[in-house]
Amino acid sequence: MREFVDLAAWGEFDSSSLNHFCRRHAQTLTPPQDITPYMLRHSFLTEIYRLTGDQGTTARLAGHAPGSPVTRVYVGAAVSDVDRAAVAAFQAKVATVGQRATSDAN
Repeated sequence: MREFVDLAAWGEFDSSSLNHFCRRHAQTLTPPQDITPYMLRHSFLTEIYRLTGDQGTTARLAGHAPGSPVTRVYVGAAVSDVDRAAVAAFQAKVATVGQRATSDAN
């Protein structure tokens, strides 16, 4: 990323070159895959939501307008993982509070 910044590589680029790059290198995988830049974007944004559980952050990184229904496309694949993590975090918190209450009573 530092090189990207040093080269001031921001701005427009030819998306067909990126598509060609992805497809060419995807063929080196075993077995060969049909990977597009859109698939990489989808995977990245889904993983961002899976890690953060924050739909707003996912939307901003995607460049979506606030409240955009398009963001749901990216978060949909990770909703169950985010929900499981939230329940696990809640259960861990309840267990911690219960342990403190028990030790305070003794």
